[in-house]
Amino acid sequence: MSHKAPQLVIELDSSLLVSLIDRFGVRVWNRFVGEMLNQGIAKLGWQEGEYLPAAILFSFHDADLSRRDLRTLDLSACDMSGSRFDGSALSSARMGWVEGCSFREADLSDVDFSFCSLSGADFTGATMEGVMLDGATYDEKPRGLPDGLLLLCQHDPSVERAAVCVQETPLSATVTLAAIPSDAEA
Repeated sequence: MSHKAPQLVIELDSSLLVSLIDRFGVRVWNRFVGEMLNQGIAKLGWQEGEYLPAAILFSFHDADLSRRDLRTLDLSACDMSGSRFDGSALSSARMGWVEGCSFREADLSDVDFSFCSLSGADFTGATMEGVMLDGATYDEKPRGLPDGLLLLCQHDPSVERAAVCVQETPLSATVTLAAIPSDAEA
């Protein structure tokens, strides 16, 4: 028996993620995502038969994060579809939804793409030593992914959008974000 649960997808302008990383850095972003996951506010997956909790996922599709130092960046709770990471250093990063992303000439050493849909992604010229692809799928063959790594992925033409799955018209809301100084900034 399946259970429905509210899933809040917060779609933000991709420039916000770029600004947050530029202003506060990867470490602060990762701490924020980690806290969301630890508190159960964001949830990345469910076990079969498990009640589906309410979850928040971020959508920053079409972001341009090219030629940046993004090592260890945690985007596991993010829809990054259509984004560009060309020439970026992403070693040891954790990825979420990456359908149609461009990773041309990027350093993807030890990046975790577990349970990602790689459909239409472009890995041409990327460094991919130690990449994790457990449960990764695609319907449209990713470009530039070495054959040995492609064999680790499951070709599934019926793959559904697992990370951010909105099957009904979402409710809309207005969100105001403000920078609140921490004790260290005060």
